[in-house]
Amino acid sequence: VSPSAFREAWDRAVRSGNLASEKMVHMAVVNNCHTHVCSALRSASVARQPAVASLLGWNIVALGATMFVHGRWIPQRGRCFRAWCCLWALLVVTCLILGQSPLTLIAPRL
Repeated sequence: VSPSAFREAWDRAVRSGNLASEKMVHMAVVNNCHTHVCSALRSASVARQPAVASLLGWNIVALGATMFVHGRWIPQRGRCFRAWCCLWALLVVTCLILGQSPLTLIAPRL
């Protein structure tokens, strides 16, 4: 694939992601910038995908796992993971104690 063809295909995918995300309500965990990126990646039809994206398709989990494993721009990756891991563990324990879904605690019904 030539660089110009790749750029054109990528621009089309980003525009498609923009159209899919422009009318969505932005929520902290459910619909956010990562959802927008996943929408663009699904539209891009990349020939070579990471293993997680091949199994799950492009979603927030696959994007996060790919960024965590392959991302070189994140300084001190282990420290960031430990901080977020503790927060998510606390959320899961709280949900188990209260008997509620994590989404009802994060994004209550309006």
